[in-house]
Amino acid sequence: MAQQPALSHQYPGEADLVTRCGAAGAHFRSIAENVALAPSPQALEKEWMNSAPHRANILNPTMNTIGVGLVKKGGNYYAVEDFADGVAQLGPQQIEQKDRAITAATRAAIRSIYPGRPPDLRNATRLRRRFRARLHHALGGN
Repeated sequence: MAQQPALSHQYPGEADLVTRCGAAGAHFRSIAENVALAPSPQALEKEWMNSAPHRANILNPTMNTIGVGLVKKGGNYYAVEDFADGVAQLGPQQIEQKDRAITAATRAAIRSIYPGRPPDLRNATRLRRRFRARLHHALGGN
């Protein structure tokens, strides 16, 4: 950013924010970015807090992860804040463990709801499939 003639969230030939952050290994449901140029860190903060969209990013309660970059060049500070609603990265074994745990818990819940008669475990299978689909989507699948 400090090498460019103007501030921007995306420069020519550069991927968009979602693609850049994903390529860097970030896992998230949503992401937002603030960029600014000012003569001091205090001026950067003031600029962001006096801008409704930037302030909203900073105060957004769903964002649980932040990355900050700050460079001083020519008497000015160039700053970027990336905010994300981050998600855990799970490997195949962790996904299978969670799937088995959810299935077991669902079956136990069905058995407790219907004591004395065989539970309809099709509900457990349906819930497990729904969980797997949501988990797959959260991990960046389609």
